[in-house]
Amino acid sequence: MRWRARLIVGAAVVAGALLVGLAWWRLPPPAVRRLPEGQTLVYVNAALLRQAGALTPAAQWAGTPAPEYQAFVQESGFDYTRDLDGLAISALGSPTAPAQATAILSGQFGPQFSAYLRRHARRALQLDGVEGFEFPGWARPQQAITVVPLDRHTLLATNAPVAEPVVARATRHWPGAWFQAPRLWHGGSAGPTLVAYEGSDIRELAAERALDGSQPPFLGMNQLEVRAVVSSGGLEVTATGDTSTAANAAADSRWLGEQLQAIRPLFAAGAGPASLAALLDQVAIDQKGAQVLVHLPIPATTLQALTQH
Repeated sequence: MRWRARLIVGAAVVAGALLVGLAWWRLPPPAVRRLPEGQTLVYVNAALLRQAGALTPAAQWAGTPAPEYQAFVQESGFDYTRDLDGLAISALGSPTAPAQATAILSGQFGPQFSAYLRRHARRALQLDGVEGFEFPGWARPQQAITVVPLDRHTLLATNAPVAEPVVARATRHWPGAWFQAPRLWHGGSAGPTLVAYEGSDIRELAAERALDGSQPPFLGMNQLEVRAVVSSGGLEVTATGDTSTAANAAADSRWLGEQLQAIRPLFAAGAGPASLAALLDQVAIDQKGAQVLVHLPIPATTLQALTQH
């Protein structure tokens, strides 16, 4: 009988370990887990985007980088096209103009970068045992931004009115955005090919009048999710909007199709890179019951063409 009991206990331990391992594997990346809860969650795997050649366009479309950015790179030693590995954002309010947001950046933030913060900060702060730096807000100068190097590879930035609880959550890895709204992540990182994710709880935003849910594309919208996956063939972007009824989904799908048709002639007339016109032709808009589905494959050749501009 003892060997049976030992066998049962051993099997239970192995099963428990497998369950814990599976749960851990399905968790979002560490940067997401350190964020406070919010109504919108954004994650970008910059390292994989860089490998796919999709980080370069942001630096090249405007031509030579602005002198201000060049001076920043020289003084701080940080260049996002080279040193940024990941970015996670949790926001409160409208996704396009959030009232409050917190970002966790993963990458290379050495002593030169900390010295840059110290030189240019409005003041230095002690927050939950770590040093932070206060800067004027960008879009809202009166809403200060607090920047905290958590370690050489992790940087926190928030415009929360009181930054210390946000820093405490990040340093202690308390359950945050992914735990409070698990549907925003749908079970975790979904493998190493996920390079970008955006999820918004439209119901909560509409209840706070941060978004108008009476008109497309947010008509009856409950949840909005966007994913980008990289492969040897390029990038694949999918967007899913969960609405209240099939009629709402049909109205939103129709509106999106009309917008797509409206901007096509602009690129046909030669505005912007020619590869963007070809990209618009790849957009597929569909409806499945109460869901609105948008699919955009971006071939590797198109990515290469975009990096030449």
